[in-house]
Amino acid sequence: MKRAICFLILASLMLTASCGENQTGDETTTTENITETTAKEEEYSFAELDLGGDTFAILNSSDTYGFYYYLDHDEISGERLDDVIYERNRKLEDKYSFKLEIIEEPFYESSSKFRQTVMAGDDTYDAAFIWVDNLSPLISEGCLKDLHSIETINLDKSWWDQKSLETMRVGGDQAYFAFCNTSLVKFEGMQSVFMNLDKFDDLGLIAPYDEVENGTWTIDKLHELAARGANLNGDESFAWNKGGKAVYGIAGNEGSAFGLIYSCGNRFIDHDKSGEPYLAIDTERFYETAEKITKITFTEGEFIFLNQNTDPEDHYEMAFKNNRSLLMTGEIKAASKYRDANFSFGILPNPKLDEDQENYISVGGFAHATVIPVTAADAEKSGAILDGLAYLTETEVMPEFYNNTVSQKRLRDDRSVDMLKIISESEYLDPGEIFSWTHNMRIELYTKMIKDKDDSFASTIASYRASVNEAIKESIELFE
Repeated sequence: MKRAICFLILASLMLTASCGENQTGDETTTTENITETTAKEEEYSFAELDLGGDTFAILNSSDTYGFYYYLDHDEISGERLDDVIYERNRKLEDKYSFKLEIIEEPFYESSSKFRQTVMAGDDTYDAAFIWVDNLSPLISEGCLKDLHSIETINLDKSWWDQKSLETMRVGGDQAYFAFCNTSLVKFEGMQSVFMNLDKFDDLGLIAPYDEVENGTWTIDKLHELAARGANLNGDESFAWNKGGKAVYGIAGNEGSAFGLIYSCGNRFIDHDKSGEPYLAIDTERFYETAEKITKITFTEGEFIFLNQNTDPEDHYEMAFKNNRSLLMTGEIKAASKYRDANFSFGILPNPKLDEDQENYISVGGFAHATVIPVTAADAEKSGAILDGLAYLTETEVMPEFYNNTVSQKRLRDDRSVDMLKIISESEYLDPGEIFSWTHNMRIELYTKMIKDKDDSFASTIASYRASVNEAIKESIELFE
């Protein structure tokens, strides 16, 4: 039976799992979700707000490498994800008597558009969803409102990402941005491992679902699978040829190193006992992790780097779709390309370093943060609407989305439901990237691990140490 998971199923289950529900994929669980949703809705206290038909403008970052970035739709279309988002927005519009306006700008330009309006004292935007890599200058230049100062935002509630609120603390108690499910980009950006289950069958391999659940899914076992998957298949070499027949153990990009470094228990930035951030990557654990990663990526056939922009076929996601690799390391959003795949596939969290590691860690890199400009006409109004959207996303978009897919038994690979729950519960966002402290260091390390086959990692870390420490110091002073 074909077990391929379509994009809607992956996204819906991941969203549901992020709520902390105990989903198993059966109809009984679906009924329980509906009951819990009703209870949650009764507990929420909507603001006493009548905007008299005013427009509420949100700047949204678009054109996001295939991530689902949409915040609204013009009408009901029959696409379930689109429709529940449409219904969520119309419900809140009716509740508060306003008209939602989504202004889309490419993600690499939205922050500059946002900054220009704020610096001009313009209140064009009531709120925005900004790509995380562009947050730092907006914070340092005073463009963002401290969300903790807005009484209508319930930042301590489950519809706001509590983990990231804690890991992004710098100096004081300010929160200039937050993450919620209203934008699905963060969820789709989580790193994971895709498996071609037909190839597993051909090779006599068993998908390591049990190992994941038993806590024994490690990078060494990933390496074993990569080695089993490598096959020249009649080609003269493993050099990439889109018309060739060679099969690779893993197809990936720079993010392959990104995901594995974190999943093996490393952090570029951690916090000391007083809560202050510091550079934390220069450890024995990191060098052990790097050695294990490069044993895979430096070996021809076991790993193929494909992230070229000249030809769509010269891409790791498409290589996997075209049956050219046993595994693919990438973001959850890649599933949107496999709705018509001619093979069965499954998904796993990235592996641990060893069995002694307590938890799986799934890092996200591409995300949109919720922000309010300091020039917003009414910050309390902005807070109420953003909080309402986040709440309705958790209580209505996610359960209905889940019910639509699972109750109709569209899911083919039940074990991947459990894997998605593990991935979503183990999510981690890196403050070093969001505040731009370690961005250049990380890029250089990933490039060495994946593309250059250069293991001089210690010298790279040493060369950036002073600049990273200075950047952290400046941020702490800014927040204090």
